[in-house]
Amino acid sequence: MRKAKYLDLLERTAWTAVQAFLGVLVGVSLVDKIEWDTILVSAGFAALFAAAKCLLAFQVGNSESAAVPETRPPAPEPVLAQPQKPRRRT
Repeated sequence: MRKAKYLDLLERTAWTAVQAFLGVLVGVSLVDKIEWDTILVSAGFAALFAAAKCLLAFQVGNSESAAVPETRPPAPEPVLAQPQKPRRRT
């Protein structure tokens, strides 16, 4: 189990870094010239925050996953109105 937890952490952290890298790359290239140090530092901090969140989730949330469990109660099932039969006039 321990190995699976840390693989989960590694995967989440890596994908966060990739997403942040691409997001900042596109955002910066649309506005200004590409500054690689800004892009890499932004992706690194995003990955660091993702890893910290995962480690915190191991302690607070589900100990087998890096996901924080759902804290809201599930929504009640919707109640559908039953169709009424037309009344006969007498």
